[in-house]
Amino acid sequence: MCYVLCSLSMPRLPTLRTHVLQELARQLRFESADAARRQLTRAEELTLQLLDESGKPDAPAAYPEEWVVFRITGLRMEPGGGDGGVVVREALLGDLPALIDRLSAAGKISEADLRGASGKRSNNERSAGGRAAGLINDVWLSVAELCARWKVSRKTLERYRRLGLISRRITLGRGREKVVYSEACALAFERVHTVRVEEAGGFARLDARARARIIRRAVRYRARLGWSLHKCAQRLAAREGRSVEGIRKLLRAHNDRAERPIFDEPGVLDADGRAWVERTAKRGGNLSGAAARLRKGRTTAYRVVGARRADRLRGLDLRGPVGPMFERKDAADVILGPAAARAGLGGRGATSVGELLRVAATIEPEAAPFERARAGAQWYLIWRAHAGMKGLARHGARMRKGKGAEPGIDQIETWLIWASRLKAEMVRAQVPLLVRAIENQTGRAAATIPAPALKELCELGLESLIDATDRFDPFKGGRLAAPVGIALTRTVSLWLRRAGEGLGPAGRATARVDLDGLKLADWTRRVHPWQEWLELPIDGPGVRERVLALTEPDRRVLEMRFGLDGGPPRTLEDAAAAAGTTPTRIAAIQRKAVAMLAHGEPARASKVRRKGRTS
Repeated sequence: MCYVLCSLSMPRLPTLRTHVLQELARQLRFESADAARRQLTRAEELTLQLLDESGKPDAPAAYPEEWVVFRITGLRMEPGGGDGGVVVREALLGDLPALIDRLSAAGKISEADLRGASGKRSNNERSAGGRAAGLINDVWLSVAELCARWKVSRKTLERYRRLGLISRRITLGRGREKVVYSEACALAFERVHTVRVEEAGGFARLDARARARIIRRAVRYRARLGWSLHKCAQRLAAREGRSVEGIRKLLRAHNDRAERPIFDEPGVLDADGRAWVERTAKRGGNLSGAAARLRKGRTTAYRVVGARRADRLRGLDLRGPVGPMFERKDAADVILGPAAARAGLGGRGATSVGELLRVAATIEPEAAPFERARAGAQWYLIWRAHAGMKGLARHGARMRKGKGAEPGIDQIETWLIWASRLKAEMVRAQVPLLVRAIENQTGRAAATIPAPALKELCELGLESLIDATDRFDPFKGGRLAAPVGIALTRTVSLWLRRAGEGLGPAGRATARVDLDGLKLADWTRRVHPWQEWLELPIDGPGVRERVLALTEPDRRVLEMRFGLDGGPPRTLEDAAAAAGTTPTRIAAIQRKAVAMLAHGEPARASKVRRKGRTS
């Protein structure tokens, strides 16, 4: 077996998609180079076996993860060490080349190893035929010779990797690498995918005459039949024996540079267009109208909104404490069932310094079990959202829950809003500690502090409270007041060091100020970063007051969806069940109510269509 040298430019290591191979790649950090080489050989043998089985009708469709681990590492997993999962053969075959790339990089294989010039080797290496380090064959082919053999391009070779065409990465020193392809695996691949390789080899690029003929026919189809670009591409692809996408690209390229374009259809939405569609949806706009303005279909608009919402979720950092009960089947009932997780939520924050001081005087300390239950529920919801995002499809993620257990975008966003409501109440419970920290370190009552200084201290203290709450781990014991007290002491001390001279002597009288005139932004809308786009898109104060001014059922729908009625937020399905209607109707009412709030339109009563009647 020889190796075919391909002088391809070195891309980054491909992404692994199967869980078991991801775990093996993670463990490579702790493996020696010799161990990586042994696993490399076993992984290549497994790939050849899977390729041979691909052509057999009785080959298994999936393999146990424990068996895959044993075939690659030679080690058997301890009982209970895995979750009993299986890997589909096509997925395993598609990921093995990426794992082999990592193994060959970890094994630090050089050209000398492949040529058998690595010097003395152990008896074990010689007994393995030298395969642990490389092969002792001096036959090398350039990438041009390999492509000539199959009559394919370099891109085609890269695509074949997803079908099981394995390669190795060899080091050349000074950070340089090359890719080598196993001739044995190439022969096995060629044997299994004979038709694919022959068709790729028989492919000929379009010459000028063929391109001109395709353009001429497209002009005729458009003029006589009024066909769209896609319809023309389908017809021409069948006539020319080409792919529809290839013809589409040819027609699109001609259309973009021609003085008189054949088609007047819009191109792909750019970033600005996608952002505009998302803003329209967020503020309750009509997506059908937005799509029409962009000369796109309604389905495209909804797909753009879903993709951007999914991308925002994937960009979140949702790391945090993990409780011992999180993975239990009844975790949701046990953790989210108590009143600590479901009651007393959704209140607004103080909108002035005066209100903040009055609220602080009325808050009673929470019991330790209640505090830990509320914090544990918050982290459980974040953990569930993080786990749910792993199941979101890269393209076309579902908005609602599918037939299986995988949550949709709406469910994940609802969990995150719920977590924000819980954290807001945890922060609110520590407001008295904020007032005491300000008074103790300044040596005077809060009401006697000069107005600008008091407002700045309150704003800085609230931000410190929000940050410190994230450092509380309810599963390790202790109270939330510990990290909060440390953070507040540091914040007020730094402010006194920077601007404390402006307070003046402690005994000096200060001018009376209307503390209710010292306005504060609603801090409950910024305890988590995702609230920037998940909260109601209403600027300025009085968000909840404006919601209360809506008519039924607009107000009720928004209260249920965003958790503004004292309880947790609800998904479209849960809100529909509570209202006795459908999720589609709930979504329509929500869009209309949000549009009224965002654009200041007069409130109009909505009708909830129940089963068999209207109310």
